[in-house]
Amino acid sequence: MAVPSLRFEGFRDDWQLWLLGDLCNHVSYGLTVRPEYVEQGIPLISAREVVNGEVAIDKAPLISHSDFDKLSSKAKPQQGDVFLTKTGTIGLSALFKSDIIIAITQNIAVIRFDKPDEFMPEFFIQYLKTQQFLRKAISKVNQSTIMDLQLGDIKKLECHFPSLPEQRKIADFLSAVDEKIRLLTEKKEKLETYKKGVMQKLFPKQGQTNPELRFKRNDGTAFPDWEEKKVKEIFEIKAGGDISKENVSKVKSENYPYPIYANSEKAKGLYGWSDIYKIDYDSITVTGRGSLGLANARFSAFYPIVRLLVLRPKLKNMDLRFFESVLNQLRIYNESTGVPQLTSPQYGTYKVRFPSHEEQIRIADFLVAIDLKVRNLETKIDQKKDFKKGLLQQMFV
Repeated sequence: MAVPSLRFEGFRDDWQLWLLGDLCNHVSYGLTVRPEYVEQGIPLISAREVVNGEVAIDKAPLISHSDFDKLSSKAKPQQGDVFLTKTGTIGLSALFKSDIIIAITQNIAVIRFDKPDEFMPEFFIQYLKTQQFLRKAISKVNQSTIMDLQLGDIKKLECHFPSLPEQRKIADFLSAVDEKIRLLTEKKEKLETYKKGVMQKLFPKQGQTNPELRFKRNDGTAFPDWEEKKVKEIFEIKAGGDISKENVSKVKSENYPYPIYANSEKAKGLYGWSDIYKIDYDSITVTGRGSLGLANARFSAFYPIVRLLVLRPKLKNMDLRFFESVLNQLRIYNESTGVPQLTSPQYGTYKVRFPSHEEQIRIADFLVAIDLKVRNLETKIDQKKDFKKGLLQQMFV
């Protein structure tokens, strides 16, 4: 009996098994030779423009109208077509809802239902997001130099369809969940854009003494001018040790893209035993790639590895949350390679501007409040995605 484990009330009929090729005579892909790009023209959609179930038309390169006119109709999708990435990245999908004229490349399969009033593309696009479908698709992939899902294999993919009313019920429900995820994501992105814009006003631009946007004291008076110092005048800077992974226990910290290790006062490095100093959590760490973060307060101390700079405050009354934002705006590159140069002596020579401690706190509180809202939205988005993932597992055969 082909039925899902989770169904809407009132539906009891078996789902019918179909080969995709029996439902869709039009299963094709786009142009194999990429024309020259132009500044104004027709969007050319490839796999990289299939993002989060949508077709990112505004991010696509453009080809000329004359080149577009020469293309086969197979490379010219229609509104309501289903896109499925078939080469390189397998299984990303989107329903093309727009009436904008576009062209597609060969790494996208276009699936067009013969009877969309009986087999809903909106239902099918949700099925394409299930693990059931992805396992079937990957099993048919040609494992050559570049992974490729052949059109003939796409046509042979099996899929179960319920009655049209049940298709519509499922599609509408899951589309509503997608819309909630989209709105939450849009809200998060707008908040991140707002923070980026306001930070440009909260910190002085090069050559400025004070920023464009200033907080004031509670009594309405202005804070004093910002002062400028070299990083080494504000922080004691040390570099991490060269530690062998097999001789220390690894402590993962969500704040760091590079590993941090904790063990005894000495740890065996690649070139013998060396002293590894403890770092309290009232420090800022800077990785060799320029990522910044406060030390994780869950640990009373940690041992930094090589390529990790540790900045311990020298001055009194410093809000490290503020200085994290200041240092994160430093963009230090090797002039010949463009790679960040964050050696301890060199990093210490760079200058930064900062305000009084009271204004540091006001700025940090303001930015942390935005970050908290962003994290809350991220949590909600993850929860909605997990909810959707669970539904996909239970609502399809």
